[in-house]
Amino acid sequence: MASLPQPNFIYKFLTSPPPWPLETSQPLMTPLDLKDGFMHASTAAQAAPVLQRFYPTHEIMYLVKIPVKGAFKDNSRWDPASNGELYLHLYGEIEVKAEDGWTLHEVRRSEGQEWTKALEGLEWLGA
Repeated sequence: MASLPQPNFIYKFLTSPPPWPLETSQPLMTPLDLKDGFMHASTAAQAAPVLQRFYPTHEIMYLVKIPVKGAFKDNSRWDPASNGELYLHLYGEIEVKAEDGWTLHEVRRSEGQEWTKALEGLEWLGA
């Protein structure tokens, strides 16, 4: 069996900014997350392809950078997507404290610009 990815951070994508600062992970739950029973998240390497696939017409997105540690790590697991790629999903609601290091970032792209280009050079977007 292949080893699981070990990113330091995971990213949650939102079309509007959540209330900030967060007290729990609940405000990050989208209708899709609620339907599926877990919070979808992506690694830095998965960010551009996921944004391009699911948000091709959005020019502004909000990315929550989440350290993979503590309660998040304890309540998440890697699940295969329909394409076989593994994604880290958070199961259940967790408390979010300031010291946990979750950060919110607004990302803009020009009309017609690929998300890959819009994410290039963002120092905060990393493994």
